[in-house]
Amino acid sequence: GDTPYSNQYEDIYWNRSGVLREKQHVFIKPLMEQVKASSGGQQVTVCEPGFGFGINCLLTAAQWRYMPQDCRLNLVSIENHPVARSALQQLLQQHDFAHADSLLQQYPLPYRGQHVIWLADNIRLLLVLNDVETALAGLDAAVDFWFLDGFAPSRNSTMWQASLYRKMFARSRPGAGVATYSAAGQVRRDLEGAGFSTQKRPGFAGKKEMLEAKGPGHWQAASHELSTVTIIGAGLAGLYCSEALQRR
Repeated sequence: GDTPYSNQYEDIYWNRSGVLREKQHVFIKPLMEQVKASSGGQQVTVCEPGFGFGINCLLTAAQWRYMPQDCRLNLVSIENHPVARSALQQLLQQHDFAHADSLLQQYPLPYRGQHVIWLADNIRLLLVLNDVETALAGLDAAVDFWFLDGFAPSRNSTMWQASLYRKMFARSRPGAGVATYSAAGQVRRDLEGAGFSTQKRPGFAGKKEMLEAKGPGHWQAASHELSTVTIIGAGLAGLYCSEALQRR
């Protein structure tokens, strides 16, 4: 069939039926409900410990057109087993994502480390190719919202460990949100053990329940502070530095 399958985890990436609507329901809707009051000059950081085919990133980027133009979106996505660019291109051709071309043009070779991809002038994707524990340990970010969208716990237990939730909590801003399709009791207890409060929500299309979680405190978007930088030199290197700094 045409449903993407992982040989590594012996599991499909998603059920073919209604995949985009399900991801909108489970992840994008809770995120946008939290950040809808953000204004210009602010920034929101969303982290996903599992990039896969980039569907959640592209859906989030598409929703950002409803936000103020100078409201910045920082996407952080972690992937230990990146799909080939050809496979990514083949799948994205089946959908109409506004930022698919930008992702494909900048999609990195499968070298471990952090790779910056600009999906738009106000949307920056940091794609971290590494295992999730190492990636989070080296991540310098204060996250506003987390997507937990891994393979089933029986296939990839690393994505559903209490130690991961503790790292998430330590890198969360006050009132940070978490969304996941899994309402398993162990997931809920481990999220609460890490410091989050949890709440079950109606699942998508007949699925009984999904889970949302919140960190303590009141959430408010961070300011996107601008700094003044002087570049000495007028050659190509200076131009490239200027362009990169303007994006940041």
